[in-house]
Amino acid sequence: MRKLLAGYLFRFLKSYEIWVLIVLYAVASAYLIFEFAREENFITITRGDFTIHMADNNEITITKDNVRDYKYESLDVSEANLYGFYSETMPRNEYVAILDSFANSEKNILLGLIEYLHVVPAVIVLILIPDFFGTMFKNRTIKNLIACGHSKAKIYLSSLVFSFLLNLAMIFATVTIFVLLCLFYMWKPPVYLPVVLVMFIAEIFITFALSSICLAVVFISGRRTVAFIASFLMIWAVIGVYLGKYGGSGSDTISRLYYRINDYENTDRAAWEEYMYILEHEGPNVLEDRFDVFTFREKTYYEGRELKLTDEGYMPPVQKFAWMAIIYMDPLMVERFESFGFEPYMSYREGLMAIELANNVFWILISSWIGLVVFKKREVKG
Repeated sequence: MRKLLAGYLFRFLKSYEIWVLIVLYAVASAYLIFEFAREENFITITRGDFTIHMADNNEITITKDNVRDYKYESLDVSEANLYGFYSETMPRNEYVAILDSFANSEKNILLGLIEYLHVVPAVIVLILIPDFFGTMFKNRTIKNLIACGHSKAKIYLSSLVFSFLLNLAMIFATVTIFVLLCLFYMWKPPVYLPVVLVMFIAEIFITFALSSICLAVVFISGRRTVAFIASFLMIWAVIGVYLGKYGGSGSDTISRLYYRINDYENTDRAAWEEYMYILEHEGPNVLEDRFDVFTFREKTYYEGRELKLTDEGYMPPVQKFAWMAIIYMDPLMVERFESFGFEPYMSYREGLMAIELANNVFWILISSWIGLVVFKKREVKG
């Protein structure tokens, strides 16, 4: 397998088209990261000559000399409480400190960059795989490798490993660009390792799953055209998630099921009155939001007691199971939940990230198995 990987790398690096895509990837990644940072002037102010005004009447003036006082690194707030800001209880002083600083925005920028981590690599790899491996079928390279004694299984698995290495190289290149940006602007983003690490691993496996499916199509069909069509559909699905998220449409499938299961019309009026009283007199920091992945119910708790803000709607069990299966088998499931309004911390805490990770592993295994079985049985023409 080592010789095959070395051969793939040699062919890869001597291709003019590949270098064009590499440059395109570097430019696109740097641009997206820069745009993320540029939208938040509290990051770029350290290298600028402007001021920021905060508070209700703009009575607080922030410059590059005092901006650090309003960043997370100067707050006496735990990473866990910052990440659970919208869904966990926390001391009032920490809640106010987060509100009166840039901490929440810092967290959102970091999570947003991690969430986008798979997008550009996925698009580039979904173009590279049909072109690179499709060309190997077209110019009889695959047939020659078989004639030289390499088994079809070894050829397929080495191709899969090579595609994974491409994904990893691009993802870590993106991370490097982000680290350089942080160093340039002297910004220390708040990192709550349990959430960040699981998100990062999930992003890697999303790219692996998309690559596995695309590679399977190439080796099953042996045609670049068919693989490019499959790649286009997957690219559209990846981009569509973010068009839906930032276009405000969310995920239609999640939305339909959610509002069938969580009935907001036939609810206890007294519970809502208590909820509004708590918000007014104590604040959101005393409330805890939970989501049950098995029942698809979202619940709010106060001092360990559930506030009945929704009734349990009815859906036939078979229909409910089918809808939940469609949602939970989506390789981009967590991204769709975030499009619907879920915070990454809640997706992590309630197990949605673990489910997404598991179903991406499933798609990697099933697509690779199908691709390998069909490739071993089909005749390679040249």
